[in-house]
Order: sequence, then structure tokens, then C-alpha cells
Amino acid sequence: MIDPKRLLEDLRRLGKRLEDDLRERTTGVREMADYRAAKDAGRTGEAFEARREGILIQAGVAWILGCVFVRFLEDETGDLVQDFTDAERNPRFVGAGYVGMLTAWVLLLLVLSFPCISLAGELPLTPPPSEDGRLKIKAGMMLLDIRNIDDVKQDFEAVLIVRLSWKDPRLQTDSRAPRTFNTTEIWNPRYQITNEVFARKRFREVLHVGPDGTVVHLQRLSGRFSSRLDLRRFPLDTQALHLRLTFPDFEPEQLEALPDHDFSGMLQEMTIADWSLGEWSLTARPVRILENISRASVVFSFEAQRMAGYYVWKIIFPLVLIVFMSWTVFWINPENAGAQIGLATSSMLTLIAYRFILGNLLPRVSYLTELDYFTLGATILVFLALVEVVLTSGLAQAGKHETARRIDVGARLMFPGLLALLALAVFGI
Repeated sequence: MIDPKRLLEDLRRLGKRLEDDLRERTTGVREMADYRAAKDAGRTGEAFEARREGILIQAGVAWILGCVFVRFLEDETGDLVQDFTDAERNPRFVGAGYVGMLTAWVLLLLVLSFPCISLAGELPLTPPPSEDGRLKIKAGMMLLDIRNIDDVKQDFEAVLIVRLSWKDPRLQTDSRAPRTFNTTEIWNPRYQITNEVFARKRFREVLHVGPDGTVVHLQRLSGRFSSRLDLRRFPLDTQALHLRLTFPDFEPEQLEALPDHDFSGMLQEMTIADWSLGEWSLTARPVRILENISRASVVFSFEAQRMAGYYVWKIIFPLVLIVFMSWTVFWINPENAGAQIGLATSSMLTLIAYRFILGNLLPRVSYLTELDYFTLGATILVFLALVEVVLTSGLAQAGKHETARRIDVGARLMFPGLLALLALAVFGI
């Protein structure tokens, strides 16, 4: 006979011992992944420790119930065999025999499949230990492609691969077989590209672990990244573009970000057509968030030189032709004032309209670019040509034809010289 009260007391004492044993054997709690998913989805509001204790209690109870149920089946084996024996002798007992056995094993499977914690050893979900208390992580970036650099939005479109590696002695093993874990199964640092506008991850979020405990994480990113452009020398400018990889959970005193120069670099051929990419560098530079708060980070920098051919032939050359058109008044007889003033005015209006078009090619910055200075100088030259036309026309109407002619001849030499000096002063050519 079973004494229910005594059985309950014994099982409670056994459950307490089992919970303590489970607590000692579980250091990292593998269920952190499930907890994070439930927390993000809003399915739980408990703290992780409270949820962990609940799982320990459930696991202990499930194991005890499973053992009790197996012991119950052992005691009832004779009755189950008798049911099948009766079923053979009398078909009326067929259902009872099969139903009894099936019910027993279904209940056993349900109990044993109750959520439990693995005692085979927990995977680490905390940062690995270090000798000086400062975690060391190697970070590298391989630039695969630059598809576009937008002067107006001040960003660029890039494709790159990020590689992180660190050593976790808790993951060392004698096995030479490669191991792969999800990022929710073992500890890994949270990182981000701080100047990211938007980016998509192309690789699965996995971690590759070697026999010596070296963990490697690879991720391919494709998106747009902001970078402040210095356009003072536009369109003969060279820009320094950056990709800043930051560890938002660690200060520089807690984590040492080591540049991985062996992995980092950039491909020789890019799809971008109007820029030429130059030297690159990878340096560890903490990023300052607030006055007294900074985070560990590495910065991948590279140079991009604008290929000015498009702007020379599409913008500067038509602009010079407009200026040349305004100079044709110097070859028109000053007595023909209407034709001179009409041509000079048309040149001025054409240049003003052209400047409106140029305004859409650049962002609204607080300084003038080299192209702005050249356009402004060309506008002044066209305006001076208009002033010269008014002056010579007035002299011709006053009967001073020779003086007007000499001014026209001098303007034919002076204005091209002024344009050459303007180009030399602005572009340094």
C-alpha cells in the first residue's frame, strides 16, 4: 500500500535536492536564447533569474514524476499483461488491453518531454575571462564594393564583410571537428556600424568555434552609410570616407578592439564609375558618445577621388562657352548698340538660368566650392561685358568712335586673360 502523505513529503525533499543539484550544474543557462526571444516578443515580463528558477523547479518536478510513473508501470505490469491475456481469451477485452497500454506510454512520453535543463554542461553566455580584465576582440572589414557616393545626401552605398574574432577558453575541446553555434547559444559581442543609414545582413547569424576556443563571426552588410563630405574643392575633390564599427556595451577600459589587418582591405575593381578609390586604413579609435562616455570601436577609412571629366565637359565647358558668347559683342560695331546690348543681356540671362541648374547638383552648404567660385567669377565677367557694351555704345553715340573701338580691342585681350587668371586661382591649373 502507498501512503500518499509520506510519499508527498519524500518527493518534496527529493525535489529540493534535485533543484540544488541542477542549480550547481547550470552556470550559463542555455535557456537565455528562449528568454530573449520571449522578452522581445512581449510574452514574458519576468526577470531572467526568476524565469530560470521557475524552469529549475519544473525540470525537477518533471523528472520526479517521470521516475514515479515508471515505477508505477513496473508495479502494474502484471495487470497490463493480464489485460492482454484476457483480450486473447475474450474479444470484449481487446479494447481495454490496448487502450491501457497506449495510455500508459503516452502519459510517460508527455511527462518525459516536459521542459528540462541539460546536465551535459551549459554553453557560456557571459564574456570570456581575461588576464588583465580587458576583453580583446579583433575586428576587420573587407570592402567589396562602392556603388554610389551621393553629394547631396552626403552618404555612400557600400557592400562589406565584417569579421570579429576572440578567444573563449571555456569552449576549448580535444575534438578537431568544426563547431557552429547560433549567436543566441554562446556569448558574442553586440556591434553596430554607427554611421549606418540602413543596411541588410546577408549571412546567417552563426559563430564558428575552433578547438582552441577561438570564435569567429562573419557578416556581409549591404546598405548606405553616412559620411560628411568636404566639398570645398568640388569637382576636383578627394574625400575621406569612414566605416565605424562600435561595441555599444563596452567602454575602452573594458574591451580592447584590435584592428585585424590580415583580413581587412578592399577589392581593386568597384562598380562606381565617377570615383577612383585610393589608400585604406584600419585603426582603433574610441567613439565619444557624451562628454564622459565613450565606446570601443575600430574605424575603416579610405580615400575616394572624384573623376572630374564629367563635370569638366558637362558643366565647366558649357559655362565657358556662355562666357565666350558674351565676348562676341567686342567684335560688333559700337554704333549698333541694340545688337550689342541684346547679345550681352541674353548671355547674362542664360548664365543665371544655368546657375539654377547647378544648384541642384550640390547640397546647401555654408561655404562656396571651387565650382561656385568659378561660376561666380564667370558671372562677373559676363556682367562686365554688359557694362563694357553700355560704355562703348554711349561713347559711339557721343561721336567718340575711336575711343569706343580701342576699348573693344582692349577688351578682346583683357577678358580672356581674366578668365585664365580666374581658372588658375580657383582650380590651380
